[in-house]
Amino acid sequence: MRIHRQEFGRLFAVVHFAGRQWKVTDEDLILIENHIEAECGERIRIEKVLLVGAEDFTLIGRPLLGKELVRVEATVIEKTESWPKVHMRFWKRHRFQRKRIIIQPQTVLRINSIELLTEPRTQSPPPVTAGGSFSHHQNKISSIIFKSPMRIVHKIDSSS
Repeated sequence: MRIHRQEFGRLFAVVHFAGRQWKVTDEDLILIENHIEAECGERIRIEKVLLVGAEDFTLIGRPLLGKELVRVEATVIEKTESWPKVHMRFWKRHRFQRKRIIIQPQTVLRINSIELLTEPRTQSPPPVTAGGSFSHHQNKISSIIFKSPMRIVHKIDSSS
């Protein structure tokens, strides 16, 4: 399989950062409408990775991929403020006008690398709770989805 040999080409990832989800790849720039704790020039690691993939495969986290599986690193390029935005409220025939100028802090990140470290581990089935008599019928679905031209096929591991 090409994942073991690291022959998958350019990777993309969906990361959760600053309250939003971003689809990123190498050398992408992200404009975040807030300041983060890191200073300009510092490298950070984005740990909330929801999905990573290439042309032939996609790894989907439930809800996140593990830190030992994927590494997404970024550099803080710039910390600045947005252009002044005018928020105007006006009621006609009432002599009511309110003008507010909004300036938001912004941070620019550059995605340095997206690395797939190892193959995904198959997890043991969850423990059986009271009334859980169907646990021996469950098949484990791995996190790999292979893309075919017409449909998405799930690889099922039925080793129980």
